[in-house]
Amino acid sequence: MATTPAMLTDAINKIAFTFAPVSARWNALETGQRRLLVIGALLLAFGFLMTFVWLPAVRARESLSSRIPQLETQLALMRSQAAEVAALGKSPVSPVAARRVADVTALQSVFGPDAQIAAAQNGFRIVIPAVSYASWWDKTGDAASQYALTLSKATLARLDRPVKSEAIIAVDMQLVGVATAATAAAPTPSATPAPRGK
Repeated sequence: MATTPAMLTDAINKIAFTFAPVSARWNALETGQRRLLVIGALLLAFGFLMTFVWLPAVRARESLSSRIPQLETQLALMRSQAAEVAALGKSPVSPVAARRVADVTALQSVFGPDAQIAAAQNGFRIVIPAVSYASWWDKTGDAASQYALTLSKATLARLDRPVKSEAIIAVDMQLVGVATAATAAAPTPSATPAPRGK
């Protein structure tokens, strides 16, 4: 069995033999021709780097820079929504609303047929796959004032399909209040808000 240095020498000899014609042609060229070929090879390598490395990197950077204002706008909107949800959760229940008891049917009339509503342990879980932010806010306020309910938690997911420049969201929320005995047996909504961007 050949030793490692011998194998290495054999490989170098094979490479040298393979490139011997190229080396012979290179040696046969005049100095000016060699210089032209070297310059041509360098220009070709430079063109390759520009086309496949530098230009794609510049385009990617410009694309990311153009998306920054949009991302900042979305972040500001989500922060304002979080503040509004917190304010709604802390809003007091009016004395008139405290006299009414909510049930699934009553809340369905407030939130519409697309909403999935079920009685939970101390209130109601409501899942809405797609609704405008303004409409959801108004309907939640109506439910809170009419049925003595308080928003205890809400998960909002912005959907990438604005309607007339309105933000469309998917909602999964919990309204805390008194549920009637008739609603206690209602099934829990199984659907979750539609994933963002669908």
